[in-house]
Amino acid sequence: MRWMPLLIIAIASEPTLFAAEPQDPKTLDLPAEKTPAAKALIAKLDDDDPLVRDKITRQLKEMGRDALPALLDTQNGKLPDRVLARVLEVLPAAKRTDFEARAKVFLADKDRQFDHQFPGWDQLKAAVKDTKGSRALMADILQDEDCRAMILLAFDPSEDARKAFEGRWEVKKKEWWAAFRAGRQPDSHRPAVDAPVHWLAAALLADLLYGRDYRSYYRGPVFEGYAKSVEGGRVASEPGKHDETVRRLVKDWIERQSERFGLEDGERLAKAIGFDPAFLRICMEKQFEVFAKTGEGDGLTPLAATKDPKYIHSFRRLFAVDTSFTGGQFASAVGEIQVRDAALAMCISLSGQDPIDYGFSAQKPKTTTADNARYWTHNYHFKGEDGKTTDDKRTAAFKKWAEWEKANPDAIKAKPTEKK
Repeated sequence: MRWMPLLIIAIASEPTLFAAEPQDPKTLDLPAEKTPAAKALIAKLDDDDPLVRDKITRQLKEMGRDALPALLDTQNGKLPDRVLARVLEVLPAAKRTDFEARAKVFLADKDRQFDHQFPGWDQLKAAVKDTKGSRALMADILQDEDCRAMILLAFDPSEDARKAFEGRWEVKKKEWWAAFRAGRQPDSHRPAVDAPVHWLAAALLADLLYGRDYRSYYRGPVFEGYAKSVEGGRVASEPGKHDETVRRLVKDWIERQSERFGLEDGERLAKAIGFDPAFLRICMEKQFEVFAKTGEGDGLTPLAATKDPKYIHSFRRLFAVDTSFTGGQFASAVGEIQVRDAALAMCISLSGQDPIDYGFSAQKPKTTTADNARYWTHNYHFKGEDGKTTDDKRTAAFKKWAEWEKANPDAIKAKPTEKK
């Protein structure tokens, strides 16, 4: 972690980062008399002369965090495009300066004398409350320049900032590759097995700050890395350090997810950390509901792989959906696979039968003996030898299922979810 951040210049080298004496965060409240001056400058950003706008922009930058309330207040109204562009140019630096001041005060408050509020810490408190453990975890995040950059990324939505951050990850990936080649870690594109757990916590907090698009340039590799590297039941590289706090943060983060990628990552993390089966079921059920609503991802397979007949009722809801899957492991190989086809195949499998007996063809035909393939929703299709879908096969399969269901009314009654 010796490389310098590209988003935040001079943060790591700031000599006053670790204040010697605790300070009441209220002393950081911005003086009210500064706000009118900043608002007056913002109003002048609509001047027709670009040189005037340049001068005002420099003056706002020089105000630093003193201009923050006025800059934030502009978000409550509609600004002319040229004013908005200048505000967005100044705002990230003002936010970062304010963040640094509050982080310094937080780190100095080792005896927990004061209540603190700043991005990242606010999200951590909401998830796990203000405790000795959560403060220790936040302190580790703030003292790690990579993790600080993760949090600060949320302040700057510009394309330049995103590219800069992606550049940081190109450097990091090269480090991982070198460690892999030297035999120090088992994978070339994920964090090392002994990567500090506060990385994971920082990624979670930054995701809560930044939102869905954040996954593409940090959340993915960090989450997948921990899911692959961490043995169930242990999340920290140093046994006992931050374990319970991070577990609570992960649980809270998962419960907040409502879209495909977040739920997929959440399930992966929950398995790696060793959450109980009941909580994993919640992740799977939410993935299914997202798929049923949007058609995104493969929210069917995780639920089917539970082998719980109670979910037959869920899959039956999709019998009327005749749209095609837009992707998947076998989609390119077999062509059109409709949602209703996959739903029927999963119902058949969950009832203890074999989809092949219903006229399905399969990429992995030994579905009875190969459990992995048995519950792959993209495995089954109604293609004939000529490669074309046979509607007669589909019609016959649904008819046979209706007859079986009528003849076996007790076979698919809901079973209680297994709990520990």
